[in-house]
Amino acid sequence: MSRNTIRAFAFGMITAATILTIVYFVDSKQLSPTAELTITEENVNEYLTANNKVQLTKEEYDILLKTKEQLATHEQQNTNNELITDNEIKGSETKEEQEDVYSFTYIIHEGTSSTEVSKILEENKIIDNADDFNKFLMRNGLAGSIQVGTYEITKGMSYETISELLTK
Repeated sequence: MSRNTIRAFAFGMITAATILTIVYFVDSKQLSPTAELTITEENVNEYLTANNKVQLTKEEYDILLKTKEQLATHEQQNTNNELITDNEIKGSETKEEQEDVYSFTYIIHEGTSSTEVSKILEENKIIDNADDFNKFLMRNGLAGSIQVGTYEITKGMSYETISELLTK
């Protein structure tokens, strides 16, 4: 390269740097990301509403996290439980027979799952454990055979008797 070529190149670099510097300092107020940017509660609420989002307080968020952790722990415990044996089922039935007997009228609608049925029976104290009853139904291939209808179920009925009644 000749001496004049190098000088011309250097002059071009100096000129470009000078122009960029001038533009940067003169126009910096317009390019600045913090210029005239104020966040108000109204702006936040508009954004949340427009994007179909909700706002939580710190306390609400903490409660939500604790609930999530408890749910995860509960689900982990349920998945760690092994399937119950027939002896365990018979043991729970014996306990049911010793307690006071009362009946419960249950209307099963179309689309009700065996899990939902088990939970309702447990909530109404017909069975002691919804998970055990649901596992019993699954082990015996009856979970998908529950029929729509109205049933009179008595506390103290065995899992076999309840499942026969619900799957007829």
